[in-house]
Amino acid sequence: MNKDTAEKIRSYLIVTLGCLLMGFSFNCFYHPIMLSLGGFSGIAQILNHFVPSISIGIFSILLNAPLFIIAWRKLGARFLVKSLYTMIVVSLSFDLWAMIYSFKPLDLILGSVYGGVTLGLGLGMVLREGTSSGGTDLLAVLIRPYIGGLSIGNLGLIIDIVVILIHSSVFRGLDLAMYSGVSLFISYSVVDLVVYGKNTAKLTYIISSKNDEIADRLLKMNMGVTKIEAEGAYTGTSRPVLLCAVRKREMLAVKKLIKEVDDNAFFILCDATEVLGEGFGTHSDNPL
Repeated sequence: MNKDTAEKIRSYLIVTLGCLLMGFSFNCFYHPIMLSLGGFSGIAQILNHFVPSISIGIFSILLNAPLFIIAWRKLGARFLVKSLYTMIVVSLSFDLWAMIYSFKPLDLILGSVYGGVTLGLGLGMVLREGTSSGGTDLLAVLIRPYIGGLSIGNLGLIIDIVVILIHSSVFRGLDLAMYSGVSLFISYSVVDLVVYGKNTAKLTYIISSKNDEIADRLLKMNMGVTKIEAEGAYTGTSRPVLLCAVRKREMLAVKKLIKEVDDNAFFILCDATEVLGEGFGTHSDNPL
């Protein structure tokens, strides 16, 4: 068995495990207390309520099928083949766990918290392998070009929230919508942790008349610093801008350092979703 084949098998095994975990999370935590998953799975929950003869898993497949047909040309066959496998396995996993065991309802708080953690863990495992379970993510990708001003992530979140609100109106429980929202937030947070790990950091831009001293102090803290030549549009003065990736736990020390050296320094701080390279994470072929 060559390396590529072994890697594909490993990837599909992880995806399968992630799908099974998502199915377990739904049947153990969400479904018994009627929490909504949001997205297409949430719509499948609603449809199953009105047509119980068709399972939630089958409804999920039926809802996703048109999306995969539309997206085939736009996203490419390689991505969709693996995503199609993921969508089918996770949909059937919903029904598989329901056939194996009948889970008892938990407390709403426990269900929403542990449901969000396990669902986020399973979904994160799937996304780390460069695939998707379809549904909200795929729909957001397809309609994003026709809706300006919204990112794919925000668009997907809006779709999830709308489904949760519809779910709460069908089952007549505002508290269900609130707990489902809590669970959704937790699951998104866990997905970020699983997909990006601990490689998140802050990206800092520093403009100061004492750039050299600040750079020296940062280097002594074993931080990488890059000087970018820039020119002020108003003054026309040329001065370097310091660029530095900083771990969150080091952020306070860096801010204190800059204040000590130059209290008038212009300091920009922004989130870096993932930082790879020396001192941070390792590079991977995975697009996520």
